[in-house]
Amino acid sequence: MTGYAICATPRSGSTLLCALLRASAVAGWPESWFRRQSMANYAKAWGIGADWSDYLAAALKAGRGANGVFGLRLMWETLVEVEARLGPGLPGLGLQRFIWLRRGDLVGQAVSRYRAEVSGTWHLGFEEALHPVEPVYDFARIAAWLDDAAVGNRAWAAWFAARGIVPLIVDYEVLAAEPVAVAERVLAHLGLVAASPLTVSNRRMAEDVSAAWVARFRAEKLG
Repeated sequence: MTGYAICATPRSGSTLLCALLRASAVAGWPESWFRRQSMANYAKAWGIGADWSDYLAAALKAGRGANGVFGLRLMWETLVEVEARLGPGLPGLGLQRFIWLRRGDLVGQAVSRYRAEVSGTWHLGFEEALHPVEPVYDFARIAAWLDDAAVGNRAWAAWFAARGIVPLIVDYEVLAAEPVAVAERVLAHLGLVAASPLTVSNRRMAEDVSAAWVARFRAEKLG
């Protein structure tokens, strides 16, 4: 097993799954290495310039563990940009397995995305804004993120089908309820066995507020 990609849309649990796989000490270091907004920071940290071939080599090194396994997280928008550089199917990354992480409750996903975008806090403890903005309920903006999540899911399904890829499907709801069991299932799919305990700190964000907004959005949408 050389490489794998976690394919997702924002707020579907990818940060939790990546952290669990990193903790295993056998699944490389899955991260959003090719996210356009992060590439300059990565390049600076790696001490390289803007040359794409240099960046590609550095990203492959950063995502690869001691056993040679390369881990990558891909959002749909990033996939489109990377395929434009590498070609269909992302040759050169050595990706042999794909995990499709998706969320059944798209309204919940949209509410979570909206709150994270406004507040600047994506994950408590390690992606947390210094001066978070308290979001105010906004039907139109939640609806826009709802459409975005649905488009992303359809795009991933079409991409897998077009390339004859059968991904391992992981549901966010199951991951949130049984994170270690799901991570073990992913590792088994990759042909790997954890060498370290699958533990990660995961603080959930204001679920009571999110639940109230989900209920309000659904009521307004029906009305």
